[in-house]
Amino acid sequence: MGEPSQRELDLHTVSGNQPVVVRINHGDEHRFGPVYSLFAAVQASGMSHRSEVIRCEICIDPRVANRLDLPGATRLVHIKRRRFADEEVIATDKAWLPADRAADLLDVDFRDTALYEQLTLKCGITLDGGQETLTAIILDAEQAKALDCPVGSAAFFIERCGRAAGRPVEWRETLVRGDRFAVTTSFSPR
Repeated sequence: MGEPSQRELDLHTVSGNQPVVVRINHGDEHRFGPVYSLFAAVQASGMSHRSEVIRCEICIDPRVANRLDLPGATRLVHIKRRRFADEEVIATDKAWLPADRAADLLDVDFRDTALYEQLTLKCGITLDGGQETLTAIILDAEQAKALDCPVGSAAFFIERCGRAAGRPVEWRETLVRGDRFAVTTSFSPR
């Protein structure tokens, strides 16, 4: 038997489960940072993506405003979703953006579209930089319930600050099931 194809590596059965893993390639196809999209990665894996919108509203959150280098009382668009690959929960996602720049997102149906695509189309903002931190964690009861998996399961917690024209415009916190997500990186002597 020969080496598995990239498609076979990207879509494989997790022991004891039927769901497949969304593999994120860190190369020409998919990149981390503000242009990385879980929506695009799920679709590229041959699965369908959908979101269950839990919250899409204006809020004030001094902790997040601080991360965006804004005053604590700044109004923010807050979008909270559960993300699915086919019919399996893959992630929960919370994003905050300054309301003065992103209020038009409140009218978007995020069940089957990507935030970054809508940010460009509705608000004229395209992320061109940022910083992302991925941390391995163990899920508590509330997190496990949201991700439809056992308490104590492994997950990735991703924090991202997306920038456009040098300014922070998005703070995002994503929790991804460890048994549904893999990161592959490539490197060369360059």
